[in-house]
Amino acid sequence: MKFSRLLIFALLIGTIALSGCTFTQTKDESYIIWGENMNDRELRESLIKRLDDANLDYKIDKENNVLIKKSDMKKATMCCT
Repeated sequence: MKFSRLLIFALLIGTIALSGCTFTQTKDESYIIWGENMNDRELRESLIKRLDDANLDYKIDKENNVLIKKSDMKKATMCCT
């Protein structure tokens, strides 16, 4: 009887501990438009250099928009405005 209670308690604690490991804080990895229609090559390259210098990830879509991660918006505002 005592052994089964101990076993149930150990399994319960183990389950709680393992489930806590799976609930990591998720970051918002969606991208937003930072530079819209950057068809001017010089302007686009200047913006990309600033983003690179600040170690910010970016993408360029089919319409030449420069996209940054939504979570990096404050950093981009500090370095690139």
